[in-house]
Amino acid sequence: EEGTPDCDVLSWSGGKDSFLALVAKANQAARDVVLLTTFDGRSGQVAHHDVHIADIRGQAERLSVSLLLVRLYPESDYQNRIITALQLLRAQRPIRRFAFGDLHLEHVRRWRLEHFGTALKALDIEPHFPLWKVPYSDLETVFFSSGATATVSAVADSGLSSICSVGDRFTADWLDQLPDDVDRFGENGEFHTLVTPPATSWRLSLIHI
Repeated sequence: EEGTPDCDVLSWSGGKDSFLALVAKANQAARDVVLLTTFDGRSGQVAHHDVHIADIRGQAERLSVSLLLVRLYPESDYQNRIITALQLLRAQRPIRRFAFGDLHLEHVRRWRLEHFGTALKALDIEPHFPLWKVPYSDLETVFFSSGATATVSAVADSGLSSICSVGDRFTADWLDQLPDDVDRFGENGEFHTLVTPPATSWRLSLIHI
């Protein structure tokens, strides 16, 4: 529709990486951001993070950000479902970027580019990684200064069961208790988080990408 403002879409799991990517996008102040969340259409659960889609809706409402929900079923093709959702949104307003909160795993970024790159190019949408290779110390500063909080929503690494559990607060002290061989942001899938966004202004100027 003519006159409808451009937007960026952000892949949103409800965890700390997604939130940090949203902060980075807000700092750029380039355009509106629409959150995109995939979830199990039968249970309403977001894969891996063990959070319910109701929690995701609550986050979007608290942040006053639009939310695009994509139901997945066993017979669903993940890539096709996401591309269809982007096509439907694009019919309503121009999309400039599809952003991901990936931090440093080359194989994950490569998978996204291989599986979405051609389709995104056809839609004239640019893949975007606003947190890519940003030092963890910077990310921690941003998160703990944002007013947001996070709790552990899932622990996938059985070796962590003695030192952390679901419901633990994601804090600087908690991070310092992690073994040296565990990624501080759980990038290898060791654990996942659920963020409670701040109720006040959360737009920071601590990351400049």
